[in-house]
Amino acid sequence: MQLKKSQSIKQKLALASSALLLATPSISAEKKEAKITDVDKIGISQLYYTEEERVTVNKTQVLINKEINESNLVKFNYVYDTMSGASPNGRIYSVISDDNSITYTTASGSANTVANNSSGEGIEAWKTSFEDTRKAYNAEWEHEFFRTFKGVVGGGYSTENDYESKTFSGKFLLDVNQRRTTVTAGMSVSLDTVSPFGGVPEGSSVLTCHEFAAFRPTWLECDNIKTIFAPGDKVVKDYLIGVTQVWNRRTLMQFNFAFSTEDGYLTDPYKQVSLVSSELDGGELAVLHEKRPDTRNTQSLFYKVIHVPTDKIGLRGSYRLYWDDWGVIAHTFNSHIRYDLLSKVYVQAHGRLHWQGAADFFQPYVGADSGSLYHSSSRPNIISADSRLGELANITAGIKLGIKINKDSNASIRIEKLQTRYDNKLLPQLETLITQFNLYFKF
Repeated sequence: MQLKKSQSIKQKLALASSALLLATPSISAEKKEAKITDVDKIGISQLYYTEEERVTVNKTQVLINKEINESNLVKFNYVYDTMSGASPNGRIYSVISDDNSITYTTASGSANTVANNSSGEGIEAWKTSFEDTRKAYNAEWEHEFFRTFKGVVGGGYSTENDYESKTFSGKFLLDVNQRRTTVTAGMSVSLDTVSPFGGVPEGSSVLTCHEFAAFRPTWLECDNIKTIFAPGDKVVKDYLIGVTQVWNRRTLMQFNFAFSTEDGYLTDPYKQVSLVSSELDGGELAVLHEKRPDTRNTQSLFYKVIHVPTDKIGLRGSYRLYWDDWGVIAHTFNSHIRYDLLSKVYVQAHGRLHWQGAADFFQPYVGADSGSLYHSSSRPNIISADSRLGELANITAGIKLGIKINKDSNASIRIEKLQTRYDNKLLPQLETLITQFNLYFKF
């Protein structure tokens, strides 16, 4: 299963800002003490993610921070994921003929034969089963050149059954305006390789044909031998510039602009597109491999505000606008409300709303007959039916409970429900449960 690359620098910075504690009444004091909370710390996190009748993920993460001296801090992060289940492959969700089947390779390295049967037995045709394991290693070295200026360099390595990623990053942080303003600039480069079992398929080539010869378009060559290429490579470059401003002793704001370029093999080798005929009531004539452009430029604007109105209440809200040259535009609103129940116990509510438009080349299927809205007279060059590139909306709601065990350790547990809705009922509504346990202690 081809997954996203390891955390980019923009993700790391976003996570770092969200880690600011809301318990203290003074934002300026919080900023001064931030380094103390980072040093000589071990963190252990266990996350369980399960989609209804689809994917299950178990994620274990270990974080180690160690201050070498007053000017140098090193961080190490290890992630171990196990993933299994079935995910949408792009084929049409509606019931297909009982007598058709497809054999193809999965991310687990095995060849699966999927029968399309209306009785619902076995694996459904619109989903692909898989099992995968991911290991990721990240390390950072932070050096304070002088009191108001420091730099961070890092590197990471991530590997899966069929995917490998190497990441190198660097950033600078400069405090100005009596250390009330921090300017951040960073860059990362990721070298990724996807190596699906059986090789990388040729984009828009035919995976398999069914029996309905009378409705096949002239370009559909059912007897051809699909071309399989060597592993696909891509290079991802991320750039970020941001400003964090202490507005007053109870309010802090952050603004980031991020830009990313991707070049190389950007197609998902396991995603497919159905060729259908309306005269067959949506029956599937053939299945094609998807094909995406080999370049992608993305941009995003991010704004966050943290406000502590009282000694017991903390508020955090953010908005992110994303757009790219594939035509995808996305909006994300995120909010947290924290309340200190006791001196050592807090509860935090979380709400998130995300929605996005579809990529320019997204099509839920390709029509083969003149009566179809998606009639194609020639083989499509760029096309994807991947639901992640279609129009969708996510709603997340959850709660987190934290406790300070002693002066050197604290723990928390969170439970969240994520609901995903797809446009035009391309897929059934998705319900996801997320639980996570965190433990931090000094050493």
